[in-house]
Amino acid sequence: MHRYFVEIIHYISVVLLMACSFNAHATDFVATVSSQTEDVQLIRELEGIREFRLANGLQILLISDERRSYTTINLVYRTGSKHELYGEKGLAHLLEHLTYTGGNTHPDLSAEYRQRNMMTMGLTSFDFTSYRTTLSAEQQSLDWVLDLEATRMSQFKFSVDNLHTALREVIGEKENTDASGKNTLIRRATSSLFFWDAYGKDPIGIPSDLRNLRLNELEQFWETYYRPDNATLVVSGKFNEKNLLSLITKKFAFIQKIKQSVKPVYTSEPIQDGEREIVLRRKRGAAALMVAYRTEPFVHPDAAAAMLLCQIFGGKEFGRLQHYLIETKIAKNMTANLTFMEHTGALLFGVNQEYGLAIEEAKSTLLSTLENVRNQAISQDELNQAKQILKDDYIKSRRDSDALTTELNNFIASGDWRLYFLLRERIQHMDLASVQRIAESWFVATNRSLCILKEDENLVLRNPASKLNLEEQLQELGSKKTASSVQ
Repeated sequence: MHRYFVEIIHYISVVLLMACSFNAHATDFVATVSSQTEDVQLIRELEGIREFRLANGLQILLISDERRSYTTINLVYRTGSKHELYGEKGLAHLLEHLTYTGGNTHPDLSAEYRQRNMMTMGLTSFDFTSYRTTLSAEQQSLDWVLDLEATRMSQFKFSVDNLHTALREVIGEKENTDASGKNTLIRRATSSLFFWDAYGKDPIGIPSDLRNLRLNELEQFWETYYRPDNATLVVSGKFNEKNLLSLITKKFAFIQKIKQSVKPVYTSEPIQDGEREIVLRRKRGAAALMVAYRTEPFVHPDAAAAMLLCQIFGGKEFGRLQHYLIETKIAKNMTANLTFMEHTGALLFGVNQEYGLAIEEAKSTLLSTLENVRNQAISQDELNQAKQILKDDYIKSRRDSDALTTELNNFIASGDWRLYFLLRERIQHMDLASVQRIAESWFVATNRSLCILKEDENLVLRNPASKLNLEEQLQELGSKKTASSVQ
């Protein structure tokens, strides 16, 4: 992820860094320019969100909110780390950061954002890459941002120097996030759920892959996935719809990527056949643990249960883990995280300890609370409270069009933005028997991945050998044979 801050807006988020390389190689356009201006078509309207589409396939979502004095633009590409090949882990993330270097068209892009008092943030996930900018609601600012995003989609003009700049940022980000015990636990617990699926590899990337990626490999990825028929442009806040659509058409309608359509991802994770446990050790730091259970993607009817179970067990107000772990002083604090990908999902529950608190007792209590759901059935009162919390969250979200612009990312990447509303309805219609059935099927040892972080003052880590030159090593064989023959 990449972001810049401006004076009028303060936006806090996790940041994925970017990397790139420079050479004289630069492609002007992997697009053809149409001689005709193409009209934009209204596709549908749902709860104040209006969907349009250009003839080249670009999907446009408009969320008008006259209460706001500014506008937010979020361009979402339905591509992320799941599309990376072996040896390319982190390519999508690196490309995101590369585009923020500005290349030949915007040599100092960060300065241009600051001069215009804009906030921008890039985010690379498993299923999507998004570029979000918040700007003042005036024609000049809107024109500049849309022109920039159209350039990002239609031109690849970057150098090896750009690549090196982005690479330093990405490597730095990875080092910073690796220092966080929580981030490490989430990554390891999630990755051990997915041995085959690309979801087992963190979008931030693998340093050895990142350092060996070349500019032409990023260009090929960009050419394949940064295309109008693989993108959704979300605009929220204050704007004139007629003028905005005219401007979008002017900026984007000419882009006609000629490369073949995006290839589907076929790999799917097999059924897990046993519990998985990982122990991490560090010389200093309080113990912690994270348990993850595989769930279902947004499109699946059972995804609504994941939202409810996250509240029933991990909620701060009435969650079971709050009662059994925190109120009893067994653990310092606990967290509950829910993640959805296009083809799957995961529920994660974490525990952080203070010095002196036993991690084994926390582990035992955590697992027994979750996996004893058969004997301690979910009550109707628990379900009702969870539904009310999620209902209130949806109401807040719909009132905050700026936040909604980003919340739609995962739903767009999962196939259709309307899944946001479908999930809301399914949550409220989920009955107690269904939630109980799903909890019993998910919270089992054979669907579990557990990661424990322990302090070990005597920690010794193996330092793997660096890559060796084969020919140099084989010379040793020749010298030994010569010595043997002399004897």
